[in-house]
Amino acid sequence: MIVTKKFIEEGRSKNGGWSKKQLELLGISWPPEKGWQDRLNGKEISDENAEQFIKEASKHLKSEDLQRGFDF
Repeated sequence: MIVTKKFIEEGRSKNGGWSKKQLELLGISWPPEKGWQDRLNGKEISDENAEQFIKEASKHLKSEDLQRGFDF
C-alpha cells in the first residue's frame, strides 16, 4: 500500500498522536524526526503493516484517557 497523509491521520490516537509501535510499522525510528510524515508520504508499506498501524491507534492510551472523550 502507498502511504498518504490521509492514511497517517487515520492512525492518530484519540489524543492526537501515534505510538512507537505504529511508527515502527511505518519504518520510522523513535523518536520520530521532524518532517517524518512528509518523508513517508508516497512510500510503500505492506498491507499487513498498514492494517496493524490502524488497529494500533489508541491502544497505547490508558482506559481513563479514552473515557475522557477526547475528540481531535
